Amino acid sequence: MIDQLIASDNTTSRIEDTLSLPIAKITPMGGDGSERSFQRIHTREKTFVYMLLPANEAKQVHDGTYDWLAVAATLTAAGINCPNVVATVEDGLIIEDGGDYTLNRKLNNKNRNELFAHCFAVAKQMLTIPQYPQQVWCQRRYDSQTYLREFKFFQKMYLERFLKLTPTMHDRLTHDFHAISNYLAQFSKHFVHRDYHSRNIMVCDDDIMLLDFQDAIIGSHFYDPLSLCFDSYTHLAPEVRMGLFMSYCASLQQEYPNLDMHHWKPLLIQRQLKAIGSFARLTIDAKKGNYLRYVQPAIACLPRQQLIDERWSYVSDTLLTQIANSVK
Repeated sequence: MIDQLIASDNTTSRIEDTLSLPIAKITPMGGDGSERSFQRIHTREKTFVYMLLPANEAKQVHDGTYDWLAVAATLTAAGINCPNVVATVEDGLIIEDGGDYTLNRKLNNKNRNELFAHCFAVAKQMLTIPQYPQQVWCQRRYDSQTYLREFKFFQKMYLERFLKLTPTMHDRLTHDFHAISNYLAQFSKHFVHRDYHSRNIMVCDDDIMLLDFQDAIIGSHFYDPLSLCFDSYTHLAPEVRMGLFMSYCASLQQEYPNLDMHHWKPLLIQRQLKAIGSFARLTIDAKKGNYLRYVQPAIACLPRQQLIDERWSYVSDTLLTQIANSVK
């Protein structure tokens, strides 16, 4: 059993040489939705995380083109906590260990407001990150085509597998997807983490550490806080989620009175549908486990009546009802 937990002698020796530290053991850690895998390196004094990368990503590290490293440098320069790189190895990175407590594991009724306040402060801090054309995340934008591509991803991964759409319903769906995408594109002006949910936020003593930020993009100032407040992985009542989000909106408007405060509703729909598409892909295609169990909370946590909009009436009303009924 111990041999199953410990990496090969060759790997252990290689890492010991890289760190110049004797290694007690290397144990597996929980993964994410990517092809990466993670192991914890235990030394006598401290632990590290060994992030093993697929071959194409490992090559990007050595070519100096790995997005994770580029975005990590951006966050660090902005004073936002993310894992420091300890060493580069042939097949991955050795990085700082953020511990065992993701936000969804740490969250309870007593610390909820304090932890969300901290996460909201970081979300606002990310809005101030300067943009330079050469930075990789500045070369990506939530324009209308990007939003539309994510809608079509949801349609392929979830709708076409679990719901039967008539030609009329398909036409209405296409109309609404285009309408929402065109509307939201005008608000893409800020750094967006893109996956700012409770499993990608580590709670470390009095600080938080961000993970899984390599897909950062220019997008809406509401994208990350919506991802956080309406996260399927947290067990919060719908009214609590809305209360938290509204408190964020109030503080944001006070600090940035010129920001648009009205487009969050179609953005929440878009973000949630994209997440549902990802749950289907991770379950069926990537075989990462039963992520489909998160579809029901993804719909149940929405303030459905507030989201109805005649400009995209099918998606904002009928479609959400169909999905809710499909997972009862």
